[in-house]
Amino acid sequence: MIIEREGDKDWADQILKAEDEIYSEEVDLLQLLTNAAFNPEKSGSTQATQKI
Repeated sequence: MIIEREGDKDWADQILKAEDEIYSEEVDLLQLLTNAAFNPEKSGSTQATQKI
């Protein structure tokens, strides 16, 4: 990321911090499937995923 922004380390730190917040939540597989089945529009799941 730093190379993409031509050495802008502050920008890279901001992006990493934002991404860290995204991935901080842990969900087990059964909960993930339940979320996909009951909230398809929110989770972005397809009809095939909902059938599982």
